[in-house]
Amino acid sequence: MLPQSSFLTLAAGLFATLGCLVGTLATAAGPDENARREIEADWKRQDEQHRETIEQILDRVERVTAAKGIAAPGELAAIRDRAKALDPKDAAGEEALRQEARWLARRTAMAAYLDFDRLVFVKRFCQETYPDVCLNHMPWVSRPGGDICILTLAGPDAMPAARKVLDGRLGPGHVHGMDLWWDADRVVFGYAKARTADPPEGWLDRTTSFRLRNSEEPTHLFEVGVDGGDVRQLTGGEWSDLDPTYLADGQVAFVSERCAASLQCNEMDKDETSCNLYIVRPDGSDVRQLSVSKDGDYLPHALDDGTIGYTRWEYQERNWANIQSIWTVRPDGTGADALYKQHMNSPWALEDVRSIPGSHRLAAIATGHHTLAAGPVVMVDPRQGMNRVEGIRIVTPGVIPPEGDMAGTPVPEGGVPGRGGH
Repeated sequence: MLPQSSFLTLAAGLFATLGCLVGTLATAAGPDENARREIEADWKRQDEQHRETIEQILDRVERVTAAKGIAAPGELAAIRDRAKALDPKDAAGEEALRQEARWLARRTAMAAYLDFDRLVFVKRFCQETYPDVCLNHMPWVSRPGGDICILTLAGPDAMPAARKVLDGRLGPGHVHGMDLWWDADRVVFGYAKARTADPPEGWLDRTTSFRLRNSEEPTHLFEVGVDGGDVRQLTGGEWSDLDPTYLADGQVAFVSERCAASLQCNEMDKDETSCNLYIVRPDGSDVRQLSVSKDGDYLPHALDDGTIGYTRWEYQERNWANIQSIWTVRPDGTGADALYKQHMNSPWALEDVRSIPGSHRLAAIATGHHTLAAGPVVMVDPRQGMNRVEGIRIVTPGVIPPEGDMAGTPVPEGGVPGRGGH
């Protein structure tokens, strides 16, 4: 079995650094044309902020290989010689060689900074019916499609290759949250089964939720080996379970609407529920409730200290907008408490919190009031003070949250500049 250090889920900030990696599948010979176009389009957007010359790109490759103590790629010297021989008037030739240097830098960065050779990620359609965190548990929120995928990294001189894990084993549907086991041999995930490859009739009309609850299968938890074998269902019943995370003792914490509570801002013609945190044993037995919140707890992840970090939605002593904070709870349900941003206005929310190995800091996404985990990638240091903005360092400066203001300062390295999107 591979240790997690060689087979990891990856923070969004690294994806921003390497370009548009997730969402397209590469082949052993290189990325498909769609992937190549997306990555090179992302580079053009970065060029609007800071355009490097061929020499600057190659110098960066040399600095990376020297800092990490690895051999320089074979193409490095050849591209440098070709750059020196370029006709200054040959703009097309210069741009083509510059792109070649960018691809070399990308492969070198992946080889130098990723201390693992395989990466697991989820591919799925964006949410359309409920494009927000508070109602993302409805099983019809996304079109059926996608998979759990494993990307095998091939070093600086070759492109990575990807394969599907489920590959249709559970029928039509979509993956809704997943986590990798500590020995990296299996994955726990939520799966919203669908009747067909098309979404159900009326899925974009929120007033149909009462009817769809009676006709559509809820989202349930499953587990699968990374080789695609040993698929088994962990939870069932009338309520949706999703966004699971493995705990150190083998149990699984997850989000569920089993609390049967309604949103505070619900409308009577819509069946819209809240979610709380739950836990289940490795064999799928003994489901227990971990948290109690009328407004909702979301996106749990096991942290390095053994607690569970999550985003808590509550209106106590707050206005309507700046209300999503980082909380933690022990796996036995005790000690639930705020960790960071309990009474800070900006950013409006911090979601998808994870531990940064070897430190007290956390990685998270700064986002808006209702929104999913989309926005700037940040590092959070709660030791700076629960409500002190000094605790936020921005990895992707220039990227903005979908709602509300942003606070914090860029990381010392400068981060990955954005164009103002989210």
